[in-house]
Amino acid sequence: MLCNRNASVNTRVKLCDDDFPANHDDFMAAGATDAEGFFDITGSATDGVGGIEPILQIYHVAKKYLIKGTKPKMYDFKTIELKGERSKHDCLH
Repeated sequence: MLCNRNASVNTRVKLCDDDFPANHDDFMAAGATDAEGFFDITGSATDGVGGIEPILQIYHVAKKYLIKGTKPKMYDFKTIELKGERSKHDCLH
């Protein structure tokens, strides 16, 4: 991960299983980025029905985009590839 073209060091990441709307999300694993902004996280969960729906949460506040006043500042995330080997679509969202 990068922040302002620099490695985002020690950024907290958390992996959960999305159980909405049945009950609360299941915690699977947590970790942090290394000195180069990389992380490796694995976890597991069991669901009573169907497979797990993993959610990756990234905890980072970009200081450059904390602003005072009422005019919002936009941030361009560039390209994020969402297609994975096991990606799927549903009609809920």
